[in-house]
Amino acid sequence: LDRDYVCDLHKTLMKSLLPAHEQGIGRTSGVLIGATTYRPLSDPVRLRTEIAHILAEAGRYQNAFEQSIYLHCNLAYLQYFRDGNKRTARMVQTAALVRGGVLPVFFQDSLIDAYQRATVQYYETGEYASYVAFFKKNYQMVVAQLADLSPDAPVTEHEIQKTPGVPSGAENPPDDSVGPGP
Repeated sequence: LDRDYVCDLHKTLMKSLLPAHEQGIGRTSGVLIGATTYRPLSDPVRLRTEIAHILAEAGRYQNAFEQSIYLHCNLAYLQYFRDGNKRTARMVQTAALVRGGVLPVFFQDSLIDAYQRATVQYYETGEYASYVAFFKKNYQMVVAQLADLSPDAPVTEHEIQKTPGVPSGAENPPDDSVGPGP
């Protein structure tokens, strides 16, 4: 996965939602996010540097679950585009799972509030735990539905290959350029 892929994906996702000159293009001005005090970077040069760093860092993860969670949280946090960042981050997460040979997860509508809370929690703390808990619950629901089970039925570790955990080094990101600042 590289920046061109992410930008092409954004362009496709936002085709009818943003003006053509903003589809797949990194933003050049500040943005505000509702329901949080987090303020994303606004410098376009810094945004390009950070997206390159995030994508390079993602390549260090061998586990598809960890890589997909890292990519989602950090791309959503960066807010590289004027709009559609979480939507793009979810699709990049899906691509990482597929590339890893793992059943992708598609979020359940019933969990949208939990998704938003978990994402904002990451924005404000840099901790993956809330998002990982959300991801696990959603993944188990999807697997259960696909297996034609009750959504509350337990899913074995074997069925989801490996329980997603906090990406290695998440407690102390390898460098201060990614993730929430002080």
